[in-house]
Amino acid sequence: MKLKLYLLLALLLSAPAMALQNLPVSDGDSVTVGVSADELTRFSVEGGRIARIWGPDDRFAVEPDKDSGQLFMRLLDKRTEPFSVFVKDERGGTYTIQVRPENMPAGSVVLQPQGDANARLGVGGGSYLGSTQGRPYNWVKTLKEMVRNMALGTLPGAEAINQTVDAGLPGKLVLLERYSGALAGEVYEFTADAELILDERQFEALTGGDGLDVKAVAMDELQLTVGQTTRVYVIKSEDGL
Repeated sequence: MKLKLYLLLALLLSAPAMALQNLPVSDGDSVTVGVSADELTRFSVEGGRIARIWGPDDRFAVEPDKDSGQLFMRLLDKRTEPFSVFVKDERGGTYTIQVRPENMPAGSVVLQPQGDANARLGVGGGSYLGSTQGRPYNWVKTLKEMVRNMALGTLPGAEAINQTVDAGLPGKLVLLERYSGALAGEVYEFTADAELILDERQFEALTGGDGLDVKAVAMDELQLTVGQTTRVYVIKSEDGL
């Protein structure tokens, strides 16, 4: 079933930081997570178990739960500088996690292996979208979180593009950045040549010839005056996902 999601980014960024962070990953990926500076943060692997975590011993301590394969991280001091740890799952997938201390409540970080990692963990479909082991996947939450991270510049793996795109609108549309993955992300900048009210559906056709289907669109502003600029965030994946 095809899912379309349209968002006004101002509403998304004004919401409080999410306590649950779902992170699609492949073996060798690097991702960034926010971790409570004062409380525990739960780390888990969807459909699997964490075998090991290691990093700077003076920054954090962990309390493993052997029954569930999860672990709980507690930061040891009030330093705000990010640091990196490595997490290895039971099937050998290893991920680099950049930990960013934040003033936030206790939360959960769920690593969601995709591609080859999914096959190792026995997750059906070879993709993190859809259902895994009978449990429905929360598409909307993942799409919102990905858009939010693109807007904040905290989504790793940005490829600079800076290419003008014809969207059939009165203005100039430039593709600034692209993110690859099972969910592909694109960041555009649109400058209006006339007063207009944008409709997110105007950007559904931004396939870029890559054969992917637009799943979500968000933007900073919907109503523009002449010369005003807004960022547009597009998430795409294979049709049918």
